[in-house]
Amino acid sequence: MAREIMKTHDLDFSSRPSLLCQQKLSYGGTGMAFAPYGDFWREIRKICVVELFSTKRVQSFRFIREEEIFQLVKSISQQSANSSDPIINLSEMVFALTNNIICRIAFGKKFLHEGSKKCLLLNETQDLLATTTFTDYFPSVGWVFDIVTGLHGRLQRNFCDLDLFYNQIIEEHLHHNRTKKPEKEDITDILLQMQQDQSTSFHLEMDHIKALFMVEQTQVLRP
Repeated sequence: MAREIMKTHDLDFSSRPSLLCQQKLSYGGTGMAFAPYGDFWREIRKICVVELFSTKRVQSFRFIREEEIFQLVKSISQQSANSSDPIINLSEMVFALTNNIICRIAFGKKFLHEGSKKCLLLNETQDLLATTTFTDYFPSVGWVFDIVTGLHGRLQRNFCDLDLFYNQIIEEHLHHNRTKKPEKEDITDILLQMQQDQSTSFHLEMDHIKALFMVEQTQVLRP
């Protein structure tokens, strides 16, 4: 069985199942995580490996990691010195650390706080990505049950809110009077520059960029 799956029919098993929520929230499966195996997936993967997450690029974001770790240590020190309660919730603090690092690397700023609208939005996205719908099991009639249960409306609202959120980020980066430029280029800057230069072998569209955002932002949303 393993030989048949891994060698004889490896291409048939190399893609994820095409599930409704994942396809919707990844802009039709245009991100690396949910794109079917093929030429497009290889090109998206190449962008991630060569341009976004190369050793040189990761090292360029070292100062962000160092600054956020320094803030974490400082916060722990202050809380332990000033609080009458000696118990410190390290899980929440490490969660905030990881979130802040990812936001600064991806968008050039940190803005996700526990309980904030953006954090709740992305937590909802994470829940939906893990949700299996009636449509996934019964493609021809399942959509009726998804509408009745409210899942269809919930998915549509989340997608619209998420798309608006990503559009705001992109508009901020494209605005010529950008209020606060980061010390170095963030991932959004890099992707937009690649789109402008047409340096990819295919036309990099805004939906492709937003699909890459979605993968980054749903990895570490909960402590």
